[in-house]
Amino acid sequence: MIGGPANPLDAALVRAIAEAVNSVPGIVEAHLPQCYIAATMSKPAQVLVVVVDTDSGAELMVTRLTEGLAGLTLPDHHLDILPVLLNSELLPTVRKAACRVDAHPAVSKQPKKWWKF
Repeated sequence: MIGGPANPLDAALVRAIAEAVNSVPGIVEAHLPQCYIAATMSKPAQVLVVVVDTDSGAELMVTRLTEGLAGLTLPDHHLDILPVLLNSELLPTVRKAACRVDAHPAVSKQPKKWWKF
Protein backbone atom coordinates (compact mmCIF):
# COMPACT_ATOMS: atom_id res chain seq x y z
CA MET A 1 0.00 0.00 0.00
CA ILE A 2 1.36 3.40 -0.99
CA GLY A 3 -0.03 6.84 -0.20
CA GLY A 4 0.61 10.22 1.31
CA PRO A 5 2.21 10.17 4.77
CA ALA A 6 0.02 10.57 7.85
CA ASN A 7 2.88 12.37 9.64
CA PRO A 8 5.27 13.75 6.99
CA LEU A 9 8.93 14.24 7.73
CA ASP A 10 10.05 17.73 8.75
CA ALA A 11 10.54 20.08 5.76
CA ALA A 12 14.19 20.74 6.69
CA LEU A 13 14.86 17.01 6.74
CA VAL A 14 13.16 16.58 3.36
CA ARG A 15 15.41 19.34 1.95
CA ALA A 16 18.48 17.55 3.34
CA ILE A 17 17.28 14.30 1.75
CA ALA A 18 16.80 16.16 -1.56
CA GLU A 19 20.40 17.41 -1.34
CA ALA A 20 21.61 13.84 -0.80
CA VAL A 21 19.55 12.72 -3.81
CA ASN A 22 21.03 15.55 -5.90
CA SER A 23 24.54 14.38 -5.06
CA VAL A 24 24.00 10.98 -6.71
CA PRO A 25 24.16 10.97 -10.51
CA GLY A 26 21.67 8.71 -12.27
CA ILE A 27 18.67 9.31 -10.03
CA VAL A 28 15.87 10.64 -12.25
CA GLU A 29 13.42 11.55 -9.48
CA ALA A 30 12.71 10.77 -5.83
CA HIS A 31 9.57 10.45 -3.69
CA LEU A 32 8.82 10.03 0.03
CA PRO A 33 5.45 8.24 0.19
CA GLN A 34 4.19 6.26 3.13
CA CYS A 35 4.37 2.54 2.39
CA TYR A 36 3.22 -0.63 4.04
CA ILE A 37 4.24 -4.08 2.91
CA ALA A 38 2.55 -6.57 5.23
CA ALA A 39 5.08 -9.35 4.78
CA THR A 40 8.16 -7.20 5.48
CA MET A 41 7.16 -4.14 7.55
CA SER A 42 5.88 -4.08 11.12
CA LYS A 43 4.20 -0.68 10.59
CA PRO A 44 3.73 1.87 7.80
CA ALA A 45 6.66 4.22 7.23
CA GLN A 46 7.88 6.79 4.77
CA VAL A 47 10.18 5.21 2.22
CA LEU A 48 12.56 7.01 -0.13
CA VAL A 49 11.64 5.80 -3.60
CA VAL A 50 14.40 6.67 -6.07
CA VAL A 51 13.66 6.39 -9.76
CA VAL A 52 16.52 5.25 -11.97
CA ASP A 53 16.60 4.83 -15.73
CA THR A 54 18.71 1.67 -15.72
CA ASP A 55 18.98 -1.27 -13.36
CA SER A 56 22.71 -1.71 -13.95
CA GLY A 57 23.84 1.07 -11.61
CA ALA A 58 21.00 1.03 -9.08
CA GLU A 59 22.94 -0.79 -6.37
CA LEU A 60 25.82 1.70 -6.54
CA MET A 61 23.37 4.64 -6.50
CA VAL A 62 21.67 3.27 -3.37
CA THR A 63 25.06 2.77 -1.70
CA ARG A 64 26.10 6.36 -2.47
CA LEU A 65 22.72 7.68 -1.34
CA THR A 66 22.94 5.71 1.92
CA GLU A 67 26.36 7.27 2.56
CA GLY A 68 24.91 10.73 1.86
CA LEU A 69 22.04 10.13 4.29
CA ALA A 70 24.31 8.78 7.04
CA GLY A 71 24.73 12.15 8.76
CA LEU A 72 21.01 12.90 8.96
CA THR A 73 18.99 12.42 12.13
CA LEU A 74 15.99 10.36 11.09
CA PRO A 75 12.93 9.82 13.30
CA ASP A 76 13.18 5.99 13.27
CA HIS A 77 17.00 6.03 12.90
CA HIS A 78 16.78 4.75 9.33
CA LEU A 79 15.14 5.43 6.01
CA ASP A 80 14.39 2.56 3.68
CA ILE A 81 15.38 3.21 0.06
CA LEU A 82 13.48 1.56 -2.75
CA PRO A 83 15.00 1.87 -6.24
CA VAL A 84 12.40 1.76 -9.01
CA LEU A 85 13.01 1.68 -12.74
CA LEU A 86 11.59 4.48 -14.87
CA ASN A 87 9.34 1.98 -16.67
CA SER A 88 8.09 0.26 -13.48
CA GLU A 89 4.36 -0.40 -13.09
CA LEU A 90 4.72 0.84 -9.49
CA LEU A 91 5.82 4.35 -10.50
CA PRO A 92 2.34 5.78 -11.35
CA THR A 93 1.11 4.76 -7.88
CA VAL A 94 4.16 6.37 -6.25
CA ARG A 95 3.64 9.58 -8.23
CA LYS A 96 -0.06 9.63 -7.36
CA ALA A 97 0.87 9.87 -3.65
CA ALA A 98 2.20 13.40 -4.45
CA CYS A 99 5.28 13.13 -2.25
CA ARG A 100 7.96 14.03 -4.75
CA VAL A 101 11.26 15.26 -3.39
CA ASP A 102 12.46 18.03 -5.66
CA ALA A 103 15.48 16.11 -6.89
CA HIS A 104 16.71 18.85 -9.21
CA PRO A 105 15.92 22.26 -7.67
CA ALA A 106 18.52 24.04 -9.82
CA VAL A 107 16.51 23.27 -12.95
CA SER A 108 14.01 26.06 -13.46
CA LYS A 109 10.43 25.03 -14.11
CA GLN A 110 9.66 28.42 -15.68
CA PRO A 111 10.85 29.23 -19.19
CA LYS A 112 13.48 31.93 -19.35
CA LYS A 113 12.49 35.33 -20.68
CA TRP A 114 13.87 35.93 -24.14
CA TRP A 115 16.01 38.84 -22.92
CA LYS A 116 17.71 36.68 -20.27
CA PHE A 117 19.26 34.18 -22.70
